[in-house]
Amino acid sequence: MGLRRQACTRNYLLFVILSVCARTFFPLFQLVGVDVMAALDMYVEREQWEKCLETAAKQNYKVLHKYVALYATHLIQEGSWDKAVALYVQHGTPANSQNFNIYKRLFVEMVNVAGMNNAEAYSSWADLRDLLFNLCENLVKSSDANTPAHEEFETMLLVSHYYATRAAAQSIKQLVSKRGQAQAIARGCPWDCVVKSLMAGMGV
Repeated sequence: MGLRRQACTRNYLLFVILSVCARTFFPLFQLVGVDVMAALDMYVEREQWEKCLETAAKQNYKVLHKYVALYATHLIQEGSWDKAVALYVQHGTPANSQNFNIYKRLFVEMVNVAGMNNAEAYSSWADLRDLLFNLCENLVKSSDANTPAHEEFETMLLVSHYYATRAAAQSIKQLVSKRGQAQAIARGCPWDCVVKSLMAGMGV
C-alpha cells in the first residue's frame, strides 16, 4: 500500500512538473493541443488578445465570451471603451449577469465622454445601440427577462437610439442649413429632454 501511494505521489509530481514546463517552454501553438485553457490563459498573460479570441472561438460560445469579457475589461481600464463596444458588436452580447457591470460601464463612459454631439459620432452611438439591442434580445430569452436589470438595459437602449438618431440628423445638410433647425439639433432637440429624464431616473 505504501509503495502504491509513493508511486501515485511520484506520478502526480511528474504531472505537475510537466505542466509547468509546458506552460514555460512549449510554444503556445503546441500548448493549445495539450491544454487549450492553459494556452488561453497564457495568451491573456502576454496580452495576445487577438490570438486568444481566435483560439477561444474554436472552443464554444461560453469559453469565447469568458475571454471577450476579460479583453473588454482590459480595454475599459485602458480607456478604450469604444474598442470594447466594437468587440461586443462583433462577438455578440450574452445575457450573462456577470457581464452586466461591463455593459453598464460602457454606456456610462459613452454618455459622459465629450465630443459625441456631432454627425461623426453616429457610428459610435449606432454600435452602442446595436450592442444593447442584442443584449435586450438575449435578455428576453433568459431568466433575467422582465427584471429591473432588463428594464434598465431597455432604457439604455432607448437613450442610445435617441443619440444615434440625433447624430444621423446632424449629417443631413437640408436640416443643418436652416438656422432654426440647426440650433434645434445642436443645442437640444425635443428628445434631449426625454433623454435627460431617462438618464436622471437611472442615476447617470
